[in-house]
Amino acid sequence: MLREDKLRKLRDKMALAGLNAVIIPSTDPHSSEYVHEHWKSRAWFSGFNGSAGTLVVTENMSGLWTDFRYYIEASNVLKECEIELYRDGLEETPSILDFLKSNLKKGDTLGFDGTLFSTSDFEKYNLELKKFDISIDNSFDPVEGLWEDRPEAPMSKAFDLPVRFSGESREDKILRVRNKMKGVGANTYIVSSLADIAWLLNIRGEDVRFTPLIVSYLIVDLNNVNLFIKNEKLPKKLKVELEKAGITINNYDVIGDYIIKLKKDSVIYYMPESLNCFLSTLINQDIKVIRGVDLVTDLKAIKNKTEIDNIRSAMEKDGAALVKFFKEFEHRIKDEEFTEYTLAPLLREKRLGMEGCVDESFSPIIGYHSNGALCHYSADEKSAKLIKRDGLLLIDSGGQYYEGTTDITRTISLGNATVEEILHYTLVLKGHIKLSMAKFPEGTTGAQLDILAREPLWEHGLNFGHGTGHGVGYFLGVHEGPQNISPKGFKAPIKEGMITSNEPGLYIEGKHGIRIENLVLTKFDSDGLYQKFLGFETLTLYPYDLELIDSELLSIKEIEWINNYHKEVKTRLSKYLTADENTWLEDKTREI
Repeated sequence: MLREDKLRKLRDKMALAGLNAVIIPSTDPHSSEYVHEHWKSRAWFSGFNGSAGTLVVTENMSGLWTDFRYYIEASNVLKECEIELYRDGLEETPSILDFLKSNLKKGDTLGFDGTLFSTSDFEKYNLELKKFDISIDNSFDPVEGLWEDRPEAPMSKAFDLPVRFSGESREDKILRVRNKMKGVGANTYIVSSLADIAWLLNIRGEDVRFTPLIVSYLIVDLNNVNLFIKNEKLPKKLKVELEKAGITINNYDVIGDYIIKLKKDSVIYYMPESLNCFLSTLINQDIKVIRGVDLVTDLKAIKNKTEIDNIRSAMEKDGAALVKFFKEFEHRIKDEEFTEYTLAPLLREKRLGMEGCVDESFSPIIGYHSNGALCHYSADEKSAKLIKRDGLLLIDSGGQYYEGTTDITRTISLGNATVEEILHYTLVLKGHIKLSMAKFPEGTTGAQLDILAREPLWEHGLNFGHGTGHGVGYFLGVHEGPQNISPKGFKAPIKEGMITSNEPGLYIEGKHGIRIENLVLTKFDSDGLYQKFLGFETLTLYPYDLELIDSELLSIKEIEWINNYHKEVKTRLSKYLTADENTWLEDKTREI
């Protein structure tokens, strides 16, 4: 079905339901960032497949809101289409709420699927639109009856993550959560986040591509734990283990009935940004509700000793996989043709060839020349560029290992690097190093650290539009809260034990894109005059491109840092490599 036909049929359906506008988000019933194909309704209607974006359709207009990472890609997808692109984050771009207030009139009705709309968003829209006498119908499923070949909901099997990987039993984790519940005065905790459930119960699955999650809900009270999951998804052995830990298994579809029947003396805790409004509106209004950040979030973000030791091992394997990949690519491109699309399978092959690697942690971003400037570019077979032996190639990729989750970006020169490319690469690298070497007092937030990565670019009138760093899970999501390093990252401090990305970049539309990314572990550094000071241990192990570094722009301290890092890369990866691979790596890590 053509995009225009989909929108026409949607408007017919809206008219029958008495709706004047609908919102189609990118998420699933658990407010996930990355979702199974079953819930990709926004992509089905709009043709835009980026992970972030919201489609709004009125009786005579439609618009797609997405962030900086997808401005160029979304613009290309929406060419010659009625859907207007709204670049979220720009001062001149109206919010979806402002757009609706301007384009709906008194007595109109907005519709959406309440299972895909967070409680916090629902309340925000409801509060504002009521002022304009605009009502909301949160029971409207826009794809029902239209998306005929819609994929079935995911049905992968859950599997156990042993304590040798998780570092803590599910029983001990549940005890810690109950202590936090008591601390906030709650006796019932509704957990909607798939990553939080996976971490708490030490289970993983394959319901979401690249992220080892299992679709489920969890309700923890002071005496019982109830897991809501499709029965077929639990192998018998795992079910026995969960029941041994005091966990009662319920069918996924009865979560709503369970919430309706919660006793009036319950004191319920949930995160309104995570729990969908369909479920939250089922809670009896006489029950006391406490809302805040998921209680699991902080526990999950601070990695234990076992997890930290394991992730160091995963980084060695991941770095070795990249050496094997880049060495083979460098050799084969002399005689073979590669496109951005056909290069990806070679990268996957090398990574999955390492012991303990289960999958990639996201679809690799491979951008050659001007496509590197598309921040979260996704190459397809038809439009992918042919990679030639000149210009810059940006590759952002990662792996899911039992020992942890990796995420690395390297930009390399394929030959004939220009003065501008070398300058831009070196400035990005300088910011990357400044952040790597940071020492900061306990309680510092990502917003306070962010300037370190941007300062070298700012000095040349340059900047990048995305955050500098995001949290990373342990054999979970490649994006994890609560911390981030960005101008807006002021809510959560960077704590000891957190793993965060360090990824400044620069994107010159029509020319090139540069990003350099390592994962860093926050560690104790020293006892300061009044408080503890923290710093970063760089976890990722793969060399920078020496051909793109202008050493004249680097300080002595920065040069020493690069040389020491390259020495560590060479030492720790050598045991995974052949003699030829070690010789290749020796050249790539030579001293500046």
